[in-house]
Amino acid sequence: MKNKFGFTLLELLISLFIFTLIAIILTTALHRSFSLEERVKNSLSQSHDLQMAMLIFGRDLAQTIARPIKDNNGQAELAFVGSPESLEFTRVGFINPFGQFARSNMQRLKYQLSKEQFDRESWPTLDRVTQTQSEHKKLLSGVSEISFKYLDAEGHLSPTWPPANGNHLDTHPIAVELNLTLKAYGKIRLVFPLTEGSFNEN
Repeated sequence: MKNKFGFTLLELLISLFIFTLIAIILTTALHRSFSLEERVKNSLSQSHDLQMAMLIFGRDLAQTIARPIKDNNGQAELAFVGSPESLEFTRVGFINPFGQFARSNMQRLKYQLSKEQFDRESWPTLDRVTQTQSEHKKLLSGVSEISFKYLDAEGHLSPTWPPANGNHLDTHPIAVELNLTLKAYGKIRLVFPLTEGSFNEN
């Protein structure tokens, strides 16, 4: 018989079961909410990193200048050299406030894939010596593949620069095609135009 002043054991067990079931449902929903929030944050962070990396890469390319250099062994290198795996060039716009550093405003850069990261390598001087050390900056992580292609003024796309035909030794391509395979987004193809006249001697 039901107690007028309380609950029977069966009613308490049923109430406890319902409460437990609701708690499980709420906990699962809350966990999914947190997981979704974390995925959204990761996606936004990856998107921001990608945009910043492409902004820096495009800015550097737009500042390309016709300044050959000497490598660490004293060997001359063209102002703009590209392969399917890497791209090396001289750019202007290396900030030197009030000329306080004993260097020019030009900088040698190299872009390549290194340990699943889009790597920007730079040197403090253009004409290097054996002891000259480079600096690496990782612009983007989670990169599984990378390749470059180079478009000349005649509309021919080449995997190297200068092209294998030996032309365009003293010029830069009019555009660089960058193909990335990212773990987060898959394959991405981007084209970066080089401004006309950006290869004039400073």
